Amino acid sequence: MEADVAVDGLEAREKIAARQYDVIVLDLQMPRMNGFDLIRELRGINPRPAVIVLTALPTTHHVILDPSVVHCVVRKPFDLGTFMALFVATATDVCASRDSANVIPFRATSADGRP
Repeated sequence: MEADVAVDGLEAREKIAARQYDVIVLDLQMPRMNGFDLIRELRGINPRPAVIVLTALPTTHHVILDPSVVHCVVRKPFDLGTFMALFVATATDVCASRDSANVIPFRATSADGRP
């Protein structure tokens, strides 16, 4: 996997406009442009990246996030191993859904037809 880093919301917006991302990890509290505003702008991107929000804000702030853009919210502090597993699963889901025309569902069965 490749990763880019943005120091604030405006730089993140510039990078997103210049390149297609599968997953964006986004803090809600960023300088120059906050995560809430960036999420609103992501609504118009197609294909839309999955957004994982990292935040220390109270849960009440999560209800105003657009569920069509935000894949999940991770509260700080968090366990890095758990976050990495979530990130990999999200990236895998996004890539599989984009390539779904080339993916044929497979269900392994035994020689007698039993799963």
